[in-house]
Amino acid sequence: MPLSMAIRWHYRAVSLFPMPAVVTVVSPQARESGDHMAIDRTPNTRLRAVREDQWRQSRAEFALELQAKADEIGERQISVDARLIARWEDGETARPRPIYRRVLVALTGLSEVELGIGPKRPEVAADRPSLVPTVGPVDRRQFLALTCASSMPIATPGARGGRPIDPAIVDYFREQLDGHYRADVMLGPHNLIPTVVVQYQLIVRLLDEAMGDTRRKLLQVAAAYTGLTTWLYQDVGDLGQAAMWANHTLELAHRADDRQLVGHALTNKAMVAMDAGDGQATVELTASALRDSKQLCAKVRVQAMQQAAHGHALLGERARVDILLDGAARLMGRVDDDFPWGNACRRSCDYIEIQRATCYSRMHLGAEAIRLWDQVLTALPPTSRRDGGVFLARQASALADQGRLAETIDALTGAVQTAHETGSARLQREITATWSQLAPWQYDPTVRQAEQLVAELGSPAGRF
Repeated sequence: MPLSMAIRWHYRAVSLFPMPAVVTVVSPQARESGDHMAIDRTPNTRLRAVREDQWRQSRAEFALELQAKADEIGERQISVDARLIARWEDGETARPRPIYRRVLVALTGLSEVELGIGPKRPEVAADRPSLVPTVGPVDRRQFLALTCASSMPIATPGARGGRPIDPAIVDYFREQLDGHYRADVMLGPHNLIPTVVVQYQLIVRLLDEAMGDTRRKLLQVAAAYTGLTTWLYQDVGDLGQAAMWANHTLELAHRADDRQLVGHALTNKAMVAMDAGDGQATVELTASALRDSKQLCAKVRVQAMQQAAHGHALLGERARVDILLDGAARLMGRVDDDFPWGNACRRSCDYIEIQRATCYSRMHLGAEAIRLWDQVLTALPPTSRRDGGVFLARQASALADQGRLAETIDALTGAVQTAHETGSARLQREITATWSQLAPWQYDPTVRQAEQLVAELGSPAGRF
């Protein structure tokens, strides 16, 4: 679609979301000094929406979260309370000081623009409102995401005081989601999170006007977007944000009254628990997902069963791992749904063997894991660069278990090079875990040679 046409559609669409009114006030200080220049007081509806719709917290609760995050990242010179949050949201303080903006970004995982605390935008003519912030190098993806979404035919006059949503918008977001999953393989999470989050926020806005079956389908696609965002935050190593988005996914799945999505959402939460090293929680969450499993489609059962296997691997329960993965393998040929989420099992013919190899590596079953990793890595397409790095790190772990030092260093070096290229925190965690296994050989010349390369990742890896 030509850009000019997309922009016209954009102006049509944003009429759904009127801009907040601007209140002109004169500060007491200005009156006292004789300086009567008016200041603009524009409520920060974006920050308020993040607190209320995403975090679902009061101002006091959000202030406590913000203070805790400041302490965690070493910003000791701030003090946050509910009144300060109110000043930001009500527009009494137009823009928080830099130290507060840094903590807000660190806590929410959103950019300053998404939080409404970015640089002040130029004035926009009243008859041409805009949802889109000034487009800079960082925000261009958000501009494209919103403009493309606005090119869909959205509304005609309706009965809720607004405009009913054209059901075609659901198909648009589903198609976009499939592209996001493909882009994740090529771009990695850092580049993708802003686009996915902005599109999710647009879906939430559309929900305000949606009714009936269209509303339910929008809830379903919203849950698919939050499920993807959960995974993306896992990959950047922010388990706090991942847990928050996993909770959103579960809530949306229940609101949509979709048993398949509820199973998917519980499995997402189990994935976060697994990354946190909590095998028991992983097993419990997947058991809940599999309750009344006859009502579940094959894909959800495969998802939950393979994730349960990872939980049992963390607990060292080999027999349960094999039972679950063998059962999931038998279901693979029956995966035939058209849900836009949870399709990792369709992207590799070795999907179950990848899970088995990972479980065996976690249980330090070196010889069996090595055989499986050789099979998986031989068949891996070159486009799966990040996954290939993760698999190399896990193969290196299995090789270290067998004392095959030279091969361990070769595999680990390949994984480190991929980590430098992709910035995947998940891959860095795998490398750190494998590197710790090399402590018995820390004075070996080949290990010392690899030490600097590993240390450059900026993690505890590279030091014994």
